[in-house]
Amino acid sequence: MLAPIKKFICTEDTPVVQTKAGKIRGMIIDEVYTFRGVRYAEAERFMSPKPVTPWEGVVDCQDYGYVSCTLNTPRFQGDITGPHRYWAASEHCQYLNVWTDTLDPSAKKPVMFWIHGGGFSEGSSIEMYAYEGENLARDKDVVVVSINHRLNILGYLDLSDYGPEYAHSGVVGMEDIVEALRWVRDNIAQFGGDPDNVTIFGQSGGGGKVQVLMQMPCADGLYHKAIIQSGVLPREMNITAAQAKAASKAIVEAMGGMEALCTKDYYYLAEAVKAVQAAGTPCPWGAVPGCGDYQGLWYDTGFRPETAKIPVLIGSTFSDFAFFYPHPMADKSKLSHEEIAAMLAEKYCAENAGAIEEAFKAAYPGVNLFFALAVDTQVRRPALDYMANRSAFTDAPVYSWMLAHESAFKGGRMSTHCDEIPFVFRNDAGIGAVHGADPAVDARLREELSSAWTAFARTGNPNCASIGTWTPYTSDCHATFVFGDTGSETRIEYDAELVELVHKYAPFPSFF
Repeated sequence: MLAPIKKFICTEDTPVVQTKAGKIRGMIIDEVYTFRGVRYAEAERFMSPKPVTPWEGVVDCQDYGYVSCTLNTPRFQGDITGPHRYWAASEHCQYLNVWTDTLDPSAKKPVMFWIHGGGFSEGSSIEMYAYEGENLARDKDVVVVSINHRLNILGYLDLSDYGPEYAHSGVVGMEDIVEALRWVRDNIAQFGGDPDNVTIFGQSGGGGKVQVLMQMPCADGLYHKAIIQSGVLPREMNITAAQAKAASKAIVEAMGGMEALCTKDYYYLAEAVKAVQAAGTPCPWGAVPGCGDYQGLWYDTGFRPETAKIPVLIGSTFSDFAFFYPHPMADKSKLSHEEIAAMLAEKYCAENAGAIEEAFKAAYPGVNLFFALAVDTQVRRPALDYMANRSAFTDAPVYSWMLAHESAFKGGRMSTHCDEIPFVFRNDAGIGAVHGADPAVDARLREELSSAWTAFARTGNPNCASIGTWTPYTSDCHATFVFGDTGSETRIEYDAELVELVHKYAPFPSFF
């Protein structure tokens, strides 16, 4: 996975940057200034973060900082399409990374602020190899920032019933992100970035956190555009205040009181959570409505008027959470129509299979009918709902996208959860399982996705020389830009019927 380095520089005074808190020393890797493990905040357990304490001298920032503790020991899961790595963990995990090709304060490059996936309970800024920002910064003239922040019980345990000092405890993980955005505001010009042109973007849980940030007044003015990648889930999957309070009550009791909860090692907190869950009390981690200044998602509170001028780019992948692959290792192109029809009848019932086939062919002409078995609705359906409501709320543009790319992995597999990330970050060369049969298609998708994302970060409009015309999604024009193998283009109202039929006849994707 490691690319050969042609040129490396790290000396006593190069590259050294003066931040608000003190000087930091990074490194230059093939013309890209790279700073890893920059401390942006400090926090006591369950408390809101504070700016980092200033220091004297120069702090080395060539290695990644601590990642957040997670409840379960990471385990190998055959993640060949999204290879992972793991790092030293601590509850003091407020660290960020920066990639840029200049340290000129007058450069004013767009800033792309990445929020990792893993729900609100797992993950880190370095967990996936695809998260590295070097290629995107070098090739697309942007400054890339990625962050770690508190997760699970450390970031989202609502203890507000146990004293006013804990009024923010259910959102301190999100407040870490806000503090990191404040660090960007105060320091990013020294890295060639424009603090007045910051795009927050994230995938899966990171996309969910983008939504939450837009509902937090304390984040206002710290970002200017938003990209949500596979980050909108059904309303019922978002945590409620009542669920959060029930979980916190059970966890406090399992720990034997607040003193133990606030002082014992994280290991004991994790064991208490597992015991509570085993006893039947769910712990659905997420930003808790009513904590801090967060009142809840748009489902319940509507979109905040203060975000009305924020352009949004939102979308998902063809299969995302809809994993249903009979004969997973088979060459899908060799399956007969009769074999595929039998599979459709098995999944959707024989009387519905014909309608599914017709809608699939209309939405995806030329795509193997086999993949009608793996059409996602768990993300795409609520994303369509989000776009309909968002576009009715504001005149700020909403851009919808879909990645429908067949990789050659296991005899053919349509793009699924996380598959767009390597192309967006221009890191797909090291992740062969996302590649299709034709290298030229992979190269085109890399250029299209990374160019559209960075164009949006630059101007709030993803249209650029690398893609065809991308029409915004509006109340009158339900447009989606489909990144596909035979070409990428804007499609109008192309998959709504298919999504509704699949949801109706197969409402519980196997992932859940």
